[in-house]
Amino acid sequence: MTVLTGDAAETSTWTPGLEFGGGNVGMTEANEGWYRKEGSLIHAWGVLSLTTKGSSTGTATITGLPYTSATRALAGVGAPGGMWTMANLGGTVTFWVGSASTTINLRDTATVGSYNLDDTNFANGSLIYFSISYEAA
Repeated sequence: MTVLTGDAAETSTWTPGLEFGGGNVGMTEANEGWYRKEGSLIHAWGVLSLTTKGSSTGTATITGLPYTSATRALAGVGAPGGMWTMANLGGTVTFWVGSASTTINLRDTATVGSYNLDDTNFANGSLIYFSISYEAA
C-alpha cells in the first residue's frame, strides 16, 4: 500500500454550481470550492451562495465536481457544515455522489422517509456550506 504525504497530494480549487431540474435560468450565484485528491480519494468542500434563485424548477443538484466518481452505486456521502434560509426541511440534509457522476445530490432525511431537495427548499439568499468525500474513477 502506498501512503501519500503532503507533496504527493493534489490540492486546488473548483467552482460548484447549483441547478434545479438541470437548469439555472435567471440564477445568480457566488460560489467557491476547494478539493484535495489523494490517490483516487477526493475530499471536496465548498460554499453555495444563492443571490437570486431564478425560475428553474425541479430537483436540486450541486454541479461541477473536479473528478468523475467511480462506477459504484454510492460513491460518497457528505454532510453540510451549515445552512441558512432553507425552507420545508423535515430532517437533516445529506449529500451523496452517485455512480460515474460529477454532481452532488441533496436529500432531506425526514422523520418518515427521505426525499431529494428541490427548488422549493431554496430562496433568494440561501447559503450552504458543504463537504463530501468520494472515490474518483
